[in-house]
Amino acid sequence: IARVTGVTGRLMARTDDALTWMEVYEPIADRAAFDRVLAIAVEHVGITALLVGGTRITERFESL
Repeated sequence: IARVTGVTGRLMARTDDALTWMEVYEPIADRAAFDRVLAIAVEHVGITALLVGGTRITERFESL
């Protein structure tokens, strides 16, 4: 993802539940293009097969 978009992600885990992970990507100039690259990468590595329920949840936040 970083090679294609220039955006380096961070992987985090909940402090009270090591099985709940969060990816953080910032800054993203072109959200639509980034989403396409991320979806391709997720499909390529097959990460959803490892997830409980087999789904990823996307949440977006911005500074107030």
